[in-house]
Amino acid sequence: MSYNEFLIHCSRAYRTDPVAGLAEFFLLVQAGILGSPTLFPDPPATKAESDAIYTAFVSTRATYVAGGTAQEPAYNTAHVNIIALLDKEANFVDDIAKGNVQTIISSGFKPTNGTMLQKNTTNFPSQPTGVGFVADTPTGEIHAFCDVQDKNTTYLCIITEGGPLTAGITINKLGQVKIPPCLITIYQSISHQRQKEFTGLTVGVNYFIYFITINTAGASPISLPTIVLCR
Repeated sequence: MSYNEFLIHCSRAYRTDPVAGLAEFFLLVQAGILGSPTLFPDPPATKAESDAIYTAFVSTRATYVAGGTAQEPAYNTAHVNIIALLDKEANFVDDIAKGNVQTIISSGFKPTNGTMLQKNTTNFPSQPTGVGFVADTPTGEIHAFCDVQDKNTTYLCIITEGGPLTAGITINKLGQVKIPPCLITIYQSISHQRQKEFTGLTVGVNYFIYFITINTAGASPISLPTIVLCR
């Protein structure tokens, strides 16, 4: 059963809330679910698995904040992983709670407001438009951007080196992107900022810029690519 069938369900606001509070929220959810095995049997992740995801997120974020954009890829991967686990756990709790507020609170998630059997009215974000780049940037850098959407939107930018994304990329309703194996180098940046900076790129090579936007309802279609020659 989809969580959208209950207006009262686990809020997915952690996808768009300030990232500074994500680690603390993650710990609350792990304590709620793993600490109540009778109420929440067979959770999506064991304590060891959730601890590993938490440690990777905290350590890579600290390194990224201290070291700058060179550390961003590892941090982005850890950020995607911690959100993905929270999404799985939110679905898991919703399947058990079926709109019961107290069960949701016991899990560590925050319940939405409303009554059962009403649909979630949040709309999926539209396909990003206005994908472009700043012409005058330092050597080996690309500064990409797209048009602004809703204030609660998260922006995922993907750039590929030397060629476009291969066919078969999928984006599920939770905003999780799956890229099939390919030989080209791929860079990603996800945050609330629609302006992205990529450094350490190869001069003289074409890069393909894509954007995906994400909100509490899910993810948009991927944008059309914009091609830029790295100088």
